[in-house]
Amino acid sequence: MGLFRRRRDVTPELEEFLGSETEARAPTPFRPGTDWQTQLAKLGSAPVAANGLSISAFGLIRGGDTYVPPESRVPERTSPALLSTYRERRLLLEAHRAKAPVIEAALQGVLSVLSGQPAVCRRMLLAKPIRLILAPEGADFRALGFPSHANPRALGLFYNDDRSTEALLGLRQERILDEPHLMVHEMTHAVHFLGLSSRERKDVDEFLLPVFLSRRVIEEVFAVYAECAFGARYRPEELSGESVYARARRDWHEDQVFARFVRELLKPATGTQGRTGGVSRPPFA
Repeated sequence: MGLFRRRRDVTPELEEFLGSETEARAPTPFRPGTDWQTQLAKLGSAPVAANGLSISAFGLIRGGDTYVPPESRVPERTSPALLSTYRERRLLLEAHRAKAPVIEAALQGVLSVLSGQPAVCRRMLLAKPIRLILAPEGADFRALGFPSHANPRALGLFYNDDRSTEALLGLRQERILDEPHLMVHEMTHAVHFLGLSSRERKDVDEFLLPVFLSRRVIEEVFAVYAECAFGARYRPEELSGESVYARARRDWHEDQVFARFVRELLKPATGTQGRTGGVSRPPFA
């Protein structure tokens, strides 16, 4: 199964972290206990069926022959009540004097990633809380709780340490209203690091490593593909150059297997039919 044209000359522009691949950030793989339904009920969730955490999308990247499309033509979406529970129980806001429209746009953008797939939202509700930090213009992310190897001038950051009780998600206040894909990008990192099991993370790695050769590049490609799935519209400068971000945005096509996987995983409401990543190109096999 092809994804991109194979490229051995990819030189990643890793804008979120300046350290080595091993020290950038660590996952806390999703490991539900046998009492996960009870845990969800205690957190305020409505009763959930035994398959309430199951995600069919992984059949696409484990091998198309194992993928079983959902029976319903109108997929179940995350209920407003479940999204509200997640917001109240798992998002810890540090607004740093951000204005009300900026705060609301940040929250809605982050929650949009969980709005299409109830199983993902339930998994994230069972995962550790996320401290949502809205950085004032010009602020150094390292002064707001991010580690010393964080890029102080990044537009957005997601950081997790498996030993910590909270993950960190930072957004620059001045970019929130104009760049809704910023929230999608960082919250997709959160799903990747907190909402997938070790086996599921391995599935993603094994599918993409032959092309990208680096797990840190895979992290960014995953998040960029979510941006595209949610209908991102990019400025010309976001599509130009040879960074991993620009390349992934240009190469994305809705018919690629990994693009289908991301849509099935997150089930965005935004349609993307007919879109390519800013250039006209045929779909890859």
